[in-house]
Amino acid sequence: MSADVNATAIVKRIQRTKKYAHLCESVIRRASDQAVARYRTEKEAEKAARRRLHQVYGAYLEEDWVGEVGRALDAVDKDDLAEPRAFCLPLLDLHASTRERVDNLDTLFPRIFSETGTPSHVVDLACGLNPLTVSWMGLPESCRYTAVDLHEGLALVLNRFFERFGLTGEAVCGDVLEWDDFTADVVFLLKVLPCLARQEKDADLATVARIPSRDVVLSYPSKSLSGRDVGMVEHYGNRAREIADCCGRDLIEIEGASELVFVLRKGA
Repeated sequence: MSADVNATAIVKRIQRTKKYAHLCESVIRRASDQAVARYRTEKEAEKAARRRLHQVYGAYLEEDWVGEVGRALDAVDKDDLAEPRAFCLPLLDLHASTRERVDNLDTLFPRIFSETGTPSHVVDLACGLNPLTVSWMGLPESCRYTAVDLHEGLALVLNRFFERFGLTGEAVCGDVLEWDDFTADVVFLLKVLPCLARQEKDADLATVARIPSRDVVLSYPSKSLSGRDVGMVEHYGNRAREIADCCGRDLIEIEGASELVFVLRKGA
């Protein structure tokens, strides 16, 4: 690293781009700091930081699904308010992560909460569009639901959703690798851990290890984005068991879902 390389200047330039303007600052700073440590010039470091952000988040940020949800909320009418599930279903299809979940919504969350018990507080980390499934969760009004995502624009849209439909929920912009508010009794990490592991070696394990909550719900894709079976069930199933063993948690598989779903229960 050269003394002339300014990581803060790199962060600010990346934040001014349309693509990364809504990305959580800590995510951009981490990519910039890693690049600055490896490259001698600011130009090289910035190029590397942008390349890293694109590798990890490019597919997540390129499509305008956040805008689609916002425009749908602009057009909400009384029929939508009366049938929130009907309103949310086509929006869940906008993103690959929730698209795979749609066919199992009627049974997925009841199965999860039959294992965890009814929570008083749920934290949904790197939530994406999953908060739009809250109507299927059957949570009591007293349950606090906190949605966390690295996309600031998504957090704003989700808060509009909660308010418009009179749902008990809050959304905040936050970085999973730095999130430290774990007052929840149930934490969702749905299709998140593979992305974390691509950022830093064993970041998936480290993230679960620092969560004190009794139950952590993990999910993994069962097929590739193109719908092919490429051994994900075996690979991610083995990784979930490894994480549970390392963290001293019991592993409970939620069967019958279209994605791999596990509850990691903290031992007594």
